[in-house]
Amino acid sequence: MKRSILFTAFLLLAGLWSCNKIDDPIKDTNGGGNPPPEETLQKFLVEDYTGVKCKNCPDAAKKLKELEDAFGDRIVGIAVHGGFFSPDNNPDYPLVLHNQYSLDWVNFFGINGWPIGMVNRYDYPPPGNLKSPGTWATLVNDHIDDEPKARIELSATYDTVLREVTINSDLSFLST
Repeated sequence: MKRSILFTAFLLLAGLWSCNKIDDPIKDTNGGGNPPPEETLQKFLVEDYTGVKCKNCPDAAKKLKELEDAFGDRIVGIAVHGGFFSPDNNPDYPLVLHNQYSLDWVNFFGINGWPIGMVNRYDYPPPGNLKSPGTWATLVNDHIDDEPKARIELSATYDTVLREVTINSDLSFLST
């Protein structure tokens, strides 16, 4: 009995002189559960309709690069080859950069002048949504603070044996 009283007294005294300050405490700010999602920012799909024979198209590619440099991963730029300036079987241009999808897009949007593009397909339907490269930065700046309408998360795996890519997507609508 005497031993248990001494042991209890020791624990009480140790508790009185123990540390009552925790350096760098971790605070749970969301009440438990999953961590809050990262901030969702408006991103911009910039479609640059181009072709290997187009003399003015390199300037459009430079404009797209300037946007990517200025806005980082908020710009998703793609070059879409198709139409007159993207020929098949031309010995001067042996690398064919178009495919059936890009040709379908060129036809669907009625593109007949290069370079031209779209930013998030604002002002759809055609031809109002087709914008010259000089206007792309203005469109991005005009909409940079817009609330995004959806959140898209992508992940990919690659099977080295089958040489196949599997892409998984998760789409959440943030507004209607």
